[in-house]
Amino acid sequence: MEKYQIDKLKESFEGFEGIVKNEFLHLNSELLNFKPNNGSWSILECIAHLNLYSEYYLIELQKIISKAEASPKAQRIKWSWFGKISVEKIAISNNKKMKTFARMDPDNSQLSIKVLEDFIIYNNQLKEMSQKCEHLNFNTRGVKVEFFKILKLSLAETLIFMMEHQNRHLIQAQNVLKRQSKAIV
Repeated sequence: MEKYQIDKLKESFEGFEGIVKNEFLHLNSELLNFKPNNGSWSILECIAHLNLYSEYYLIELQKIISKAEASPKAQRIKWSWFGKISVEKIAISNNKKMKTFARMDPDNSQLSIKVLEDFIIYNNQLKEMSQKCEHLNFNTRGVKVEFFKILKLSLAETLIFMMEHQNRHLIQAQNVLKRQSKAIV
């Protein structure tokens, strides 16, 4: 878990914005809503799922950032058992398919390009929060886990979880685009 560094999160979030702008934003609604098969998500459903998580965690992050103390010295991430498990499970290196909670599942939705525009806004907010955390005690706990609010993550754990989650589903969306290309040819 030592591979994660708060100061590198900004670069990851910038890369995610680039993927959405360069690979998806120019596509038409039909391509964005294409599903390779039943039970799989379209590009927009992948991104809508990320937006649902962002809508929740951005509010939680802001609450804790406003209370966190400044930290002028270098810090190491102090992982909780749940933070470590959450990041390991969602990381792209874990290639097991995961079920999502019904309230976070956009399956069978007809979505518009607004989903991509919202993603860019949320992603920029995550990038800004990761920058703020570089100067705060990023081990401050208190971010309530969406599906079980009694569990709390630190600022660092939450931002790293969000980064890995976005990475996982953006790769999923890129794979949908690749499957479309193969289906058209």
